[in-house]
This record gives sequence, C-alpha cells and structure tokens, in this order.
Amino acid sequence: RDLMASNCGLAEAHLGLNNIPCALEHAETAVEISLETGDKGEEANSRWILGKVLREMGEFGKAKEEIEKSISIGQKAGDMINLQTAYYEYGLLFKAMGDLPKAKEHLEKAFSEFERMGMKIMVERCRRALERQNKG
Repeated sequence: RDLMASNCGLAEAHLGLNNIPCALEHAETAVEISLETGDKGEEANSRWILGKVLREMGEFGKAKEEIEKSISIGQKAGDMINLQTAYYEYGLLFKAMGDLPKAKEHLEKAFSEFERMGMKIMVERCRRALERQNKG
C-alpha cells in the first residue's frame, strides 16, 4: 500500500512539474501495484490519477476510460472520497474536451458531495474550476 501511495504522490508531483513521462510511469506503476494487491480503494485512487495524467497528455479517450473505471470501483466499494475525486477529474476532462455541460454536471456533483463531507480544500478546488468554466 505504501509503495502504491508513493507512486501516486510521485505521479502528481511530476505532473505538477510538467514532467509528463515520469508522471505517466508512476501512475501506471501505481495501477499495477493496486491490481497486484487487490485493494479496490487504491485501484480507484490510482486510476483517477492515471486518467489525470492521460488528460494532460491529450489522450482523452484513454483518460475517460481510466476515470470511468475509478468511478465504477468507487461506486461499488462505497469509497466516497475517491469517487468524488474521480467525478472532479471527470469534470476537468470534459472541460478539456470542450463538453462544458458535462463538465459542469460532474464538477457540481463533486462540489456538493465534498461540501457534505466537509472537505474544504476539495470544495474550493471545485468552486474554482466551476468559476473558471463560467468565465471562459
């Protein structure tokens, strides 16, 4: 579990540094580890991170596939945090694809659930994404 979480963190860090090849490598490794361990929560987490990396690469079809897998796993497992984070990333994916109605739908879904759960940082991220969408 620690190795999977470390790879997820490294994927996000490299993504933040715009080092896409390293981000992709760590995200794919995280998915592999989660599949080996059979931990569905970790698989959901690693798949939305992989989807995020693929979105940044412009690989929208693959990104959509990974995020949808994350959503499906989160729904079955009742993992609300990973599920809502996947909806947030799904919204950002639809925004990148130019489908603003679907982007808004998923961002608002994530926003309301994060607000209900008291997750202020994610509420603010959703709020900013929705505001940016409305401006542009």
